[in-house]
Amino acid sequence: MREQPWNQRRGSHYHYQWYRNLLELHTLTNRWLEALHIDPKGRAHQIKRVTAPQLHDMIEILEHITLRSVKPDLKIFLNDKDPSELLAQLDHTVWIIQSWTYMNLLERTPQKEKDAVRNILEQASWKAGRQSAHDLWGEADDELKKNLRGILLTFQEGPLSGAPKKKGYLIKRVIENELQLELLHCPHQIPYYEVRPVADELCDLHCHWTRGFAYALNTQIVIDYKPLDRTQETGYPQYCHLHWSLKKKTKHLTETLPSFNF
Repeated sequence: MREQPWNQRRGSHYHYQWYRNLLELHTLTNRWLEALHIDPKGRAHQIKRVTAPQLHDMIEILEHITLRSVKPDLKIFLNDKDPSELLAQLDHTVWIIQSWTYMNLLERTPQKEKDAVRNILEQASWKAGRQSAHDLWGEADDELKKNLRGILLTFQEGPLSGAPKKKGYLIKRVIENELQLELLHCPHQIPYYEVRPVADELCDLHCHWTRGFAYALNTQIVIDYKPLDRTQETGYPQYCHLHWSLKKKTKHLTETLPSFNF
C-alpha cells in the first residue's frame, strides 16, 4: 500500500463538493429508472463492458448510498485511498452507469414506443433538476432568484457545471435578463469512451434537468439548447450552447425575449 501523510487522505471541501455533485448526477439516472418503474438495483453484474474490478466496486458502493440526501454519507472517505483517486473512479463509474442505462433503455424499447420513452425521460430529468434546486437552494434569498446573474451563482455549484473539478462553461454574455453559456463539461466533452455513443441524447436530457433546476428558482426563465459542431473547424469535440432568458411580462400577455442567434 502506498504511504501517504494522514492529512492527504482526508476529504477536503473540494472533495465533498465533487462527491455531492456525482451523487446528484447519479440521482438523475435513478430518476429515469423510477419513472419507467424499473428497479435500479443489481446493475453491477449487468454492465458487461466494465471489466476493471475497482469500477465494479464503485457500482456496489453507489447502490448502497442514499442519493436524495443533500448531505451525502462521507464514510466513503474513511479509508486509505487518496480522495482524488477514489472520486476519479467514482466519476468514471457514474458516467458509465448513466450511459449504459440510457442505451439499455432504448435497446429494450420497441421502436414504436421510443418516442414515448424519451418523453418520460425528459419529464423525469426536468423533475430531477427541480428537486435538486429545491433541496440545495430552496431557502435562498429571493433576491438571488430575481435575475440571471443570481441564478448563475446557483448553477455554477451544481452537478452539470463541472465544479469543482474544472470550469464547466464559458460565459458568452450575462446581463440581468439574458445569459449565454458555452458548455465545457457537457457529455460531448466527457473523456470516457462509453459516453460518446449517446452524448447527443444525454446532453439533451441534461438540458431538461437544467430547465427544471432554473424553473424551481424562477418560473419565468426560458432555456434554449443548441449544439455546435466544431470538429472539422478546430478538431475539438462538439460544444453546446445554452441561451437563458427571462419572460417579459406585459399587462395583457406574457412573451419571451427574442432568442439569440448563435
